[in-house]
Amino acid sequence: MNELQMIWWTSLILALASLLVMLILVLRRWQDERATVREKHQRQIIQQILFSYMNSDWMSGQKDLNNLMNLNKAGQQVLRRLTIDLCYLIQGQERKQLTSLLDRTGFREECLRDLRSKHHESRRTAASALQLFSDDASKAALLPMLDDEAGAVRLAAAVSLKAMDALPDTKVLVQKFEEKNLLQTRGVRSLFREMARRTPQVLRKLAASDDCSARLKIVIADAMSEAADFRVLEDLYRFAKEGNLNLRTTALRSLGTLQHPGAAVVVGQALDDPEWQVRAIAAAAVGQIGLEEFVPRLAALLDDDNWWVRFRSAESLTELGQRGVRALRERASVVSHINDNAGGRMAALLLDEHGLHELQPAASQNRTTTHA
Repeated sequence: MNELQMIWWTSLILALASLLVMLILVLRRWQDERATVREKHQRQIIQQILFSYMNSDWMSGQKDLNNLMNLNKAGQQVLRRLTIDLCYLIQGQERKQLTSLLDRTGFREECLRDLRSKHHESRRTAASALQLFSDDASKAALLPMLDDEAGAVRLAAAVSLKAMDALPDTKVLVQKFEEKNLLQTRGVRSLFREMARRTPQVLRKLAASDDCSARLKIVIADAMSEAADFRVLEDLYRFAKEGNLNLRTTALRSLGTLQHPGAAVVVGQALDDPEWQVRAIAAAAVGQIGLEEFVPRLAALLDDDNWWVRFRSAESLTELGQRGVRALRERASVVSHINDNAGGRMAALLLDEHGLHELQPAASQNRTTTHA
């Protein structure tokens, strides 16, 4: 075989291989689309049966009950995912009726068995779905799942135990999360926010412990934005003065969300922070809380070196009533050599954005337009 023939055969083989790969991809796409259609159809059927139970006292006929009991593995997963979605949407009598129906179909026993599955996704969905049941057997089965090798399973078990009011000691729970680097995940943040809404004193106790890490403090500071107990302000004040940049910014963001005027001193100090991220969030918090006494400070920050600090300061001034708007107009009408008049341009930008320029004197408005 000469060199030309070798090149020809190599090209042919590569072309055939490309066609084969394309054919495989097309078949795979076709199979995925068919599976999606089947799952959607199956979900609609299951949903109709479940909704019939939740919306009335009507009890399904044996045929519908058998359909739920005889679902194949794929159908059981559809039922489980639908159940998990409904867990976060229904309460009261509807939830009791759904739990009663699922208990009759053997759903709880199936979930308990799947907690021992080799596939972590099956364990995760089983742990999540068990939050509907508050019996001792379900609680006992979920507790060991906090040590599961998969972080997602640990989190699902924790959420279900929280719904059952059966969480272990918070320090133990945090240790389980830290082992799998779960503290920064959205699921853990949501769980801690729920704890802040219901039991903020638990988070306060955790925040005061000597072994509370910086990462945990950040999660706690974020969660405290949902707390209805203003005693958490003391913890947020402390966090806002610590050395960790992410902790300071998170604490200030939560203070802005809580909108308590008592945060004025801490927020005012943060306006002079050497880190621009802190100054920007502190400036935003001033507007959220409505601290009109800081209008001159915000007006000065319009000339900050950082664009975000200038923007947040201008944005907050628009939220502080006529006094804040007046400061913006004054700054927009004055040409400054600081940062090439960046503060004047930012003031004019926010005035335009909020439609506040029309109240400005014509001469000042023309001067602002010239230099913006």
